[in-house]
Amino acid sequence: MDEAEPIAWTAIPSHLPLLDAAGTAVGHVVEVLGSREEDVFHGLIVDVGGTQRVLLADGITALTSRGVITDRSSSDLGDLPPYEAGKSYHAELSRGLFGHLKSERFFEDKEDK
Repeated sequence: MDEAEPIAWTAIPSHLPLLDAAGTAVGHVVEVLGSREEDVFHGLIVDVGGTQRVLLADGITALTSRGVITDRSSSDLGDLPPYEAGKSYHAELSRGLFGHLKSERFFEDKEDK
């Protein structure tokens, strides 16, 4: 079996598995929240149990070729805020608060084909 390789946030592919703190696949990546221009990674929109939720960067422990690893348990992931387009999400970081997290379209829409 291939070893999981670390990947950059700009290289996260659509549908990359989301792994909880125990290493169990509990969902997948829907979209990346960040700004390439500013090279700032805010977090991810993830699908957990059929609901799109916001997982901020401070809850992510590793980005690998096998999946996004979070420090949250599977039950904690169900408590993440649901993603709502246009809503502001705030992250308490050492540099203060982010305003609206910019969501860039890193993935090609299937409908665009």
